[in-house]
Order: sequence, then C-alpha cells, then structure tokens
Amino acid sequence: MKQKVTGIILAGGQSKRMGTEKGLVKFNGKPLIEYALAALKPICGEILISANSSSYDNLGYPVFADIIPGSGPMGGIFTCLLKSNNDLNFVLSCDTPLVDNHTILQILEGSSGFDATVPWHGNEFFEPLCAVYHKNIIPVFEECIKDGNFKIPDLLKKVNTHKIQTGKKKGLDPNVFYNVNSKKQLYDLENLTGFNPARAGQLGLRDLPIPGINLTGLEDLLGFQQFPNLLMIAGTGRKVGKTTLACKVIRHISKKHNVVGIKISPHMHNQVNGQKIIAQGPDYLIIEETNPGSDKDSSRMLRAGATQVFYLQTKDRHFQAPFQTLMGLIPKGQPIVCESGALLNYAKPGLFILVKRQGQTAFKKGIDQLPYQPDRWVIFDGEGFDLEATGIQFDPGGWRL
Repeated sequence: MKQKVTGIILAGGQSKRMGTEKGLVKFNGKPLIEYALAALKPICGEILISANSSSYDNLGYPVFADIIPGSGPMGGIFTCLLKSNNDLNFVLSCDTPLVDNHTILQILEGSSGFDATVPWHGNEFFEPLCAVYHKNIIPVFEECIKDGNFKIPDLLKKVNTHKIQTGKKKGLDPNVFYNVNSKKQLYDLENLTGFNPARAGQLGLRDLPIPGINLTGLEDLLGFQQFPNLLMIAGTGRKVGKTTLACKVIRHISKKHNVVGIKISPHMHNQVNGQKIIAQGPDYLIIEETNPGSDKDSSRMLRAGATQVFYLQTKDRHFQAPFQTLMGLIPKGQPIVCESGALLNYAKPGLFILVKRQGQTAFKKGIDQLPYQPDRWVIFDGEGFDLEATGIQFDPGGWRL
C-alpha cells in the first residue's frame, strides 16, 4: 500500500536558459520529469504536477497552473496544496534527477508532527523544493503571496519546521540535490555521473559513482540478465523482516500459482536433515529444502506454500554460473521469490523490493551503491509492513505492484 502522501512535481514552465520546458529536457536520454515521477510513484498515493503549460497533460497525472500567476515555486506549491487530497505533501522540483525514493523516504520519516520538513545544509541554505509540507500551512502560503514575498525560506521561519541536516555521515547526501538550471549544468552532471553512451557498453556497474540513476533501457548494455518471473526481496540489514515478507507473498501467490522459493548465501554451510543436494561444484552447492518443520528460512518458505525451495551457497560471491544452473531446474515462467540481494549486480528481476526497519538509520554496506533502485521500499515496524502481500501480483508477463 502506498503512503497517504501526495507527490507534487514542480515542472514550472519555459526555461530561458534551457530554451524549452525544463521538465522535457533529456538527461541521459530521459526527460527530467520522468526522474521525479520514478522517485515519487513507489511512495505516493497521489501525484500532482505544477505547470503553466499543457506540455505535461499526456503523462496521466493532474496538471495545475498557478492560481496566482507570477508567484514562482511558492505559487505552484500553494496551488497544489489546495488541490491535494492528503495532509502530507512531498514537493519535488523536476530539475533534481539524482533525488530517488530512498532520499524521499528519509525526509518523510522526519516529518511527523511538523508543518514542514526540509533538508538543511547549514546557515541559511535549505532545499525547499525537495521537502514535505502539511496542508495546514496553506494560510501561511497565501499570506506570503499576498504580501508579495515569494521566498520559501522566509515562510519556513513562520511555521514549525524540521530542518534535516545533510552530510554523508548524517545519512542524507547533499550531492543528490544538485539541480540543473542550464545546458552547461546538464552537460556537467552527465559527465559527473559517467553515463557517456559511447562508453556504456564498457562500463561495469561499480563504475557508476552516483547511485539512484534509473537504468531503464541500459540494463542490456550494462550486462544485466532479465528475469521477469523473479521477485527479489532484499533488506537494509539483518532482522528487517525480508523473510517474513517473502513468506507472506508466497502464501498469497501460491493460491493461484506454483511458487518456487530461493535463498542465497555467499558462504558454504554444513548440511542438516531435510536438505537434499541437487547440484554441486568446487565453489557452489544447490540444495533443495524438504523439511517444512524447522525454523530455517528455507523451511519457512516451504511452510508458507512454496512448491519447491532451493538454497544456493557459493564461495566468494560467485553467483552467476550456479544461478544459471539453478534456473535450469525451474520451469520457465514459473513465479520465483528470492529472499536475497546477492544477484543485484547480475540479474534484473521483474520486481525488486527493499525492506527496511522502521526508524532504521544505519544501513549495511553497499545500500548507497545499488546498481539500480528498488521498485518499492517497504517499511517493517516489527509486526507488519506498509505494503500488503495482496498488493503484489503475478501474471504471465511477470511480477507487478
């Protein structure tokens, strides 16, 4: 289930320095506004676009022109707050393509009990166009606009504002707020992120220095193998609920389909009763779980309703060849639930879900360097998730939310 949050995209209008609608300018082959949509869609139950033209009418989301023309971004936010159906509203400018859904979730988590929640770099430097605003401050927006003061930082001084300190050690990377206001800045950002199409076929995933860039359309160039029947559930650390979520999904999907469960480990372990060796080599072992009665993760998957559950163990994270062997044992097109993020650098699943514990601020190493972003972040509060298993479906085309 998506959160009761409205995403507001500030697309603005004609950019003099860009020479066209800023949101339609392409960054690494994709319009800037699509990066904002990709960041907001997994989280927000409603999305509104603030724009003073008809250029975005074909995107399938409501588009609203400023009620009070000439009031800048403040006028766009004010207009969309009036149209929003939710108290919480996440405002995102279309010219910050490095902002992803992880960043948005970090800011949202700090918004409870505040009128506004905004990233803060220190002194008077804020990011008011990547921030949370509550509908209860609509009168303050209206007052500022009537007074002719369109400076959002001045508005923030009048309301109960939570300033979230940025800094890599604080978990909110200031680099993701880089905004593109000119063709030169766009060119510089493309060079910074390393996405030169002439080099794309030569890049390894770890060569990409900035996480959070949507790789749709580049997966094949970068060596990903597509598995539309694979649901990958990874976690931001230990005991975040990923196995529990995997079992809930298996229980739901197994009502209509034969589901295969997979558990992957980068280490070799001693075998216990109920585990049958299917294939092995010097550096890997593929085991089929046959005992539904133990407390092992693989047993839990079997108990949840999986037709088969396999446990792939390898040395030194050499997953690719053993995983291909394992896939050869599973009927083509059969739904697979894999409780592991071990395949991220090799496989592109039909659906990728990343689970985090509510209130968790320290993540395991590598979470900030994912080769591609999850289709959905899911929060576990110790008892349940903010996404019901019934919100995940499987059909002949693969997995979908």
